[in-house]
Amino acid sequence: MHRIAFTLLLLLLAWHRGQGQIDSLSPQKVDTDFLQELLLPDLGTRGEVQIAGDPRVEQLLNLMIAVNKRRNVFPGYRVQLFSANTSRVKIDSLQRYVSRFEEQFPGVRTYLQYVDPDFKIRVGNFKTKIEAIPLLKKIRKKYPSSYIVRDMIHLKDLLVPEPEAAEEILIDPF
Repeated sequence: MHRIAFTLLLLLLAWHRGQGQIDSLSPQKVDTDFLQELLLPDLGTRGEVQIAGDPRVEQLLNLMIAVNKRRNVFPGYRVQLFSANTSRVKIDSLQRYVSRFEEQFPGVRTYLQYVDPDFKIRVGNFKTKIEAIPLLKKIRKKYPSSYIVRDMIHLKDLLVPEPEAAEEILIDPF
């Protein structure tokens, strides 16, 4: 019984091995270079791209552009230095805190914001969180509790401030 099973197994393996060696297509050489073909102009469309879609999508995009132009703000990031409840802090102490920071880090925009019921001191204007990390690393040496927060950035804040405007404290409603 074992001899029959062993013989069948050998026959099956020999048959299977023979099946894998048969090639149905012989390899063919390609005369054109793929990169050269990519560089050739497309004669079918003559280089024009047409996007077919719902026209309401384009209307929605135009509406979003118009809204963003009017608002002049975009979501971005700042570094938060300090946050305190209005019942525990006085404006004079916040202004001294901001002044001390501006002396230590000249050229970094500082914002004193009121977000009910807290005052927040935030600095910098960044489009992405990754852009804010180098400033955070510098600031953490003197302000270890600082961290990056999401905030609305006004386009006017991205302009280089005049020397007089750099000394004033900006109170931002956002």
